[in-house]
This record gives sequence, C-alpha cells and structure tokens, in this order.
Amino acid sequence: MILTFSDPLYGENPICNLCNYQTFVLYHLPLLKWLDTLNISDDAKLFAEGTFMKKRMYYNMWIKTIQRNASNVLKLVKIAKKIKNLKIDFEITWFNKKL
Repeated sequence: MILTFSDPLYGENPICNLCNYQTFVLYHLPLLKWLDTLNISDDAKLFAEGTFMKKRMYYNMWIKTIQRNASNVLKLVKIAKKIKNLKIDFEITWFNKKL
C-alpha cells in the first residue's frame, strides 16, 4: 500500500505540518509499504508503534491529572461556599442578638 502526503511534484499537504503525522500514519496503517515516496522498513514501523504508545500513555496521564485537578478545585469551591454561608449565618445571628 502506498500513501503520499508530501510529493515533490505537487508540493506539501497541510497534514505534513502536523506534529508526528508520520508516526500516527505508520501506527494506524501497519500494511503501508511507502509513505511520502519513501520505503517503510519494519524497524520504522516498530519505532512508530512504540512512540505512538508512549505518547498515548503520556496524554492519558495528562488528561487524568487535569481531571483530578479540576475535581480538587470544585471541592475547594464547595468548601469556600460553605464557609461563606457559615459566615453569613454567623453575621445574621450576631446582628439579631444586637437588635
């Protein structure tokens, strides 16, 4: 199977500007023999697979970290609201006692 995004005769496709597009293509199309007029070796395919898996793990961990941080922020906001409500209740009680 042959796939060409960057051809010297037609110029470069905008997809070529994407970070790691070759790794992505090689991982998802394991039967590919030629990419951008270059022969793809088995070593290149194995390297692309390893790189893709590492990047997938990295981004999944990054997403989980963001989700955890967002959850922690929401918990802190709830605590802050409770404290604010308690302060308001305390001030109302204090004001009522003064009356």
